[in-house]
Amino acid sequence: MVARHIDIHFPGVGVVTSLRFSEKVLVEKASLTEYLEFAKHLAVQAGDTALNYFRVQEDEIGLTNKSLNAFDPVTKADKEIETKLRNLISEHYPKHGIFGEEEGYFEGNGLTWVIDPIDGTRAYMSGLLHWGVLVALFDGTRPILGVMYQPYTSELFFGDGNCSYISVRGEKPKLLKSSSIRRFSDTVFATDTLEVLSGHERSVAERSRLIRLGGDCYVFSMLAMGLIHVVFEKGLKPYDIQALIPVIEGAGGVVTTLDGGNPSLGGSIVATANPELHEDVLRRLT
Repeated sequence: MVARHIDIHFPGVGVVTSLRFSEKVLVEKASLTEYLEFAKHLAVQAGDTALNYFRVQEDEIGLTNKSLNAFDPVTKADKEIETKLRNLISEHYPKHGIFGEEEGYFEGNGLTWVIDPIDGTRAYMSGLLHWGVLVALFDGTRPILGVMYQPYTSELFFGDGNCSYISVRGEKPKLLKSSSIRRFSDTVFATDTLEVLSGHERSVAERSRLIRLGGDCYVFSMLAMGLIHVVFEKGLKPYDIQALIPVIEGAGGVVTTLDGGNPSLGGSIVATANPELHEDVLRRLT
């Protein structure tokens, strides 16, 4: 396989990591079950830290901007969670790699934990609920499991690409199933903001039944629940999308890049509720 990589830049630091496609690492079913349980544990542990800083004043969460050209917020919670998760992963699986938004990439044996301590920091700092902790395990080609946890509502979404579930407040998990809607004019179309869409892309979105703006990882989770039908996001990083891919695919949905390729390294991402709708949406957008 030809390696493809994505360089992640941080202000004043330069290139600090390079995540790339590599030879697939085979994982036995028993190990996958173990890793998924561990990922759920990581997400819940992270959620406890996130709640310590949620809905408190700006000076208490240590809000800073990590971009020179735009507003890209980071908080104490982001940093503390990532450090906490890295320590837990290193303790339990010292040979595994780790790739996180705040501290970059530690290369391991081919299996890499991909973490976003708080996906949706803008919502988090504003006291809104459209944020979550994201944890995935990447086998070199695709994420083989994913977890999204919203600790305030105690909603735990998880999947392995074959089946996906939601557990609320620790109750028995319920199977997730995405929508069977095929007609684009009946869809709920979610995107971050209309400003980043081209004129053509915006005209496509306007042909849906309803456009929803913002929501980060939460709208992808609602797609897995069958409540949203199309999500189109640009400029995503691997840690923004990897945890959500197995959840959506396990519920029956489809996730690709805009050109129909592997979405694991991010970019312009299209997620839809089913294969037939996905084909139609890609055709419309391109």
